[in-house]
Amino acid sequence: MSKPKKNFGQNFLIDQIVLGRIIDALSLVNGEQVLEIGCGKGALTERMLMKGINLKGVEIDRDLIEGLDLIKLKHKNFDVLNQDILKVNLKDISDSKLRIVGNLPYNISSKIILWSVKNKDMIRDVHFMLQKEFGERLTSGPNKKSYGRLSIFTQLFFKVEVLFDVSSESFFPKPKVDSIFLKLRPQNNKDIENLDIECLQNITLKAFTKRRKKISSCLKEYLSKEDLKKINIDPDLRPENLSIADYISITRYIQN
Repeated sequence: MSKPKKNFGQNFLIDQIVLGRIIDALSLVNGEQVLEIGCGKGALTERMLMKGINLKGVEIDRDLIEGLDLIKLKHKNFDVLNQDILKVNLKDISDSKLRIVGNLPYNISSKIILWSVKNKDMIRDVHFMLQKEFGERLTSGPNKKSYGRLSIFTQLFFKVEVLFDVSSESFFPKPKVDSIFLKLRPQNNKDIENLDIECLQNITLKAFTKRRKKISSCLKEYLSKEDLKKINIDPDLRPENLSIADYISITRYIQN
């Protein structure tokens, strides 16, 4: 029996009621293509397979693969890869858009969100279990401490919906914090057409690395106070006070 590994941030979901709520939220349809990130011991995996979906699993822990292979023997609609999800390109494993499901470890949650942005053209929707504080960062708006780079990038490319909270009691081993279950749907955002995304990444990195300073100070190598005023941004505001639209305006001003 494989024990949870700290280096993989493993907290297995064991609450049968929560597993049922996840299945209800997914509204799975027979024959559709689903990818599960981190199948673990297969608690959610088997429930999803009973819905007749075609499920591809990605599990980095080789000690869990043997148990997942046993599930594979019972379900011809299941395949599992012993890989790091961050090294997976969705175009390499599917010809059609996928639904993504995962109970994500905190230590790579940020990287998986950015991976989702990178692969968004191959994604129908995403359902992630995340530590609550992290999930709130994805949904946060300006003027909040939780608002930052991840808030901006997630909301630029996805419509984010909070589905429900999950108590730490629902996991083994029990984490120190509660979790949240979110749905993300890719959106065609006309505001970012022809936008230099790399420039936006650099700007937000500079801004939120020194989030307590004025935006004019954070971005002084890109813009003067007068430049900020030209695009109707108060140079005395702090990074967390600026809206996503403000950061788009700054990026367009710089790239032009």
